[in-house]
Amino acid sequence: MVNKSLAVLASLGALACASGCGGGLGEVGNEKMTVLDAAAAYEANRELIHSIRGFYPGPFDGFFRVPNRNPAKQTNENKAFIEKLRQQFPVEYIDFFPMGDTKRDEIDVVLTKYGANTNWSIVSLVYVGVPLPQPEDGSNMAVFDACDERSTEWLETNSGPRRVEVFCQLSEKWYAYQRFE
Repeated sequence: MVNKSLAVLASLGALACASGCGGGLGEVGNEKMTVLDAAAAYEANRELIHSIRGFYPGPFDGFFRVPNRNPAKQTNENKAFIEKLRQQFPVEYIDFFPMGDTKRDEIDVVLTKYGANTNWSIVSLVYVGVPLPQPEDGSNMAVFDACDERSTEWLETNSGPRRVEVFCQLSEKWYAYQRFE
């Protein structure tokens, strides 16, 4: 009985250390994930990320999410696919939607969401069927031609009481994305 209690305490201690010492969900080390981390995940997993479009070729006629919000509607194929992705990089979920009347699709691979003691933030990889236009000056959105410190600096400079979002281009149709609310 004493050995069993010690084993449970040791397990709980190891679990507490692991959760307190390493990066939690949405963290890289002890830092919150940023658009630059999304870009690094893309570069390290380019083929796997491009396979998302191959697995879900579209065109999409309505919104859906993987994994499905309703576990009863989750398919074995979707479950296996998301698990394959999660073995390589953090993925909370993937949203798929049509882009209005353009007959193009959007895929939003949400890597993390966080908000405790900070602005609410979402970090993701976004596939768009059409190139993103440059927003107007003074907009709450920025689009950069590459992922570098300009994007994180823009977010820091422009964050405040309103929602701000930044996209930085990774390829012809893929962008790293971060939003503060």
